[in-house]
Amino acid sequence: MTDATISYLPVIAVLSPMLLSIVVYYVGGKSEKASDVLSIATCVGSFLAGMAKRMPITMLTFSIAALSMMGIPLLCGFISKWTLDMGALETGEPVFMVSILLLILSSIMNAIYFVPIIIKAYFGANEYEGGYDDAPPSMLVPMVILAAGCIVFGIFTNLSFSAIIPAARALLEP
Repeated sequence: MTDATISYLPVIAVLSPMLLSIVVYYVGGKSEKASDVLSIATCVGSFLAGMAKRMPITMLTFSIAALSMMGIPLLCGFISKWTLDMGALETGEPVFMVSILLLILSSIMNAIYFVPIIIKAYFGANEYEGGYDDAPPSMLVPMVILAAGCIVFGIFTNLSFSAIIPAARALLEP
């Protein structure tokens, strides 16, 4: 990794979680709209059970974003964490080695938070009596595009780097 590439790693590290957060918030907005539930505790309790059967595309996009936030390979969240780890390793500075541990801790915390939601949505018994459909196209299309972006930029990393580095250079250099 060159010094120029390392200097743009923060931009890459910010773009992936931003993309993922948008998907998660879209799904959260659809879930709240569908359930009229304002409390996440109530939503996680009864509404999420079997949610993937009622809203398959919505939950698929959520699952892709959640797995990417955990840093699962072939998704853009993994690339973000991997490039930061490689940059920290190349510096050789002990203080940057702590960042690797923090990224691992971040992945573990994301897994602790998201895995139960995914399991309950896909494998939970449908305790909620409401009959909800998937999100309307105005919400579903952006969710699908962003989730596809998570996969495309995770698999074709050269595409993401070739697009992001010139843009970052234009923004950061005088």
